[in-house]
Amino acid sequence: MPYATAPVGRERFTAPRPRPGWTEVRDATRMGPTAPQPVRDAFGTLDMSPYFGPGWQRGEDYLTVNIWALRTDGPGRPVTVFVHGGVVVAGSNGAPLHDGTAFARDGVVLVTVNYRLGIPGFLHLPDTPDNRGMLDGLDALRWIRDNIDRFGGDPANLTLFGQSAGAVIVGGILADPAASGLVRRAVIQSGTGTGALTPQADIVTREVGRELVTEPTATALADIPDGRLVALLPRLGGQDLRTLTRHHPLGGITSFSLVAEEHPPRCWPRGEATPTC
Repeated sequence: MPYATAPVGRERFTAPRPRPGWTEVRDATRMGPTAPQPVRDAFGTLDMSPYFGPGWQRGEDYLTVNIWALRTDGPGRPVTVFVHGGVVVAGSNGAPLHDGTAFARDGVVLVTVNYRLGIPGFLHLPDTPDNRGMLDGLDALRWIRDNIDRFGGDPANLTLFGQSAGAVIVGGILADPAASGLVRRAVIQSGTGTGALTPQADIVTREVGRELVTEPTATALADIPDGRLVALLPRLGGQDLRTLTRHHPLGGITSFSLVAEEHPPRCWPRGEATPTC
């Protein structure tokens, strides 16, 4: 079910816009497209598709939620909303491990969320909001608040949970005043609420500028195809970034995370003198 308009052109780099409703029957029986993402093949012979999902399934309309619920006329059931992991450059809400059949069987509505990844979702740019992938999650929660009762769910009894990168996003959502009233409980799995890469974000932006455009802005990147943005991801994260993130909880794992605009840059020492950032 789409919760926001398709992120195409410059709208790949703007805050999400609510998707207009529809009057005809909509076919929601198959998994939809996924966010543009590289192939995750760094695990040797280990098959990670149950966790990451099918990879990049092309299509513009990928800002969607999947919903598992029983048909019911009874009182509203508890709602759980899951944000997938994948170091904010991979993954989808349609991975086999995220199947919600057992949740629905046990009387819980499960919703899994797709959001923008990589450069469209998390690259720090001067002319557009930061943390666009997290803003997608907030927009999905608003859609759930307004519509989940049609699936038998109680919007006032919503638990938000996420794993790995999804846990970082959940932490960011909880810290955002815009989330007030949207979440009753939250669970952070294998992630950290201190996962922002604020000072490091400028390094990644400069790297993208050197590779793609003279001045990295949302306007300048608008006409660059998704395929070129995806192809660039494995080449980001040079020595400057590795040096700056060596004491960070996410150091060496990803070139992207949340950007905490209103807070001064910090480093996270681990049993040693505080490094210079």
